[in-house]
Amino acid sequence: MRAPGSGHGRLALAGLAAGAAVMAAGCGSSTSTGNPPAVVSRTSTAQAGGGSQSASPAPAPAPGTSSPATAACRTSGLKISLRGNGAGMSHVYMAIEFTNTSSAACTLYGFPGVSFTGGSPLRQLGLPAAEDTGSARELVTLAPGATSSAQFSYVDVLVYTASHCDPVRTAFLKIYPPNQTSPVSVAFKALTCAKPVPTAYVSAVRPGNGGSV
Repeated sequence: MRAPGSGHGRLALAGLAAGAAVMAAGCGSSTSTGNPPAVVSRTSTAQAGGGSQSASPAPAPAPGTSSPATAACRTSGLKISLRGNGAGMSHVYMAIEFTNTSSAACTLYGFPGVSFTGGSPLRQLGLPAAEDTGSARELVTLAPGATSSAQFSYVDVLVYTASHCDPVRTAFLKIYPPNQTSPVSVAFKALTCAKPVPTAYVSAVRPGNGGSV
């Protein structure tokens, strides 16, 4: 004869065991899903092996790729001088030379600004030098100590009548390096026209010193 309630006891124990198994299975599934160490492990493996999940390093510059732009030459870092190099057809030709006196490379591009000055008080005389549009702009890089130049020419104003020109004697050339706002004055004695008559022309800066015409 079975003891009263023994069957119910076995069923209860079996139910508790089944519930515990279900809970254990549920806990195991929750632990494995979204496990942080597993994500870190995959990332680490990709970085070590160079896989697609790792961040790509910045590509090396291709051969011949230019370096960052070199700064423009400032007036304070230039020595500006004149070199006489010829005359002809009622024109006098000179070179305006720009020498880099700074400790770093710099660039010049385009036309310098040039005007005659004289009188007392000192003032601009006549028109500034016109740009010689027959000379092309080019970017000139000056290493420390290197020189570039622009061709400067002016008319022998005695070819004009006095009433047309109003000749006046100069004392200086006021010269602005390309794209700069601070000028340098270089002693320069000649005749120019006080009236607004075109008498002078300047080319774009080019590599090398002025040489001779």
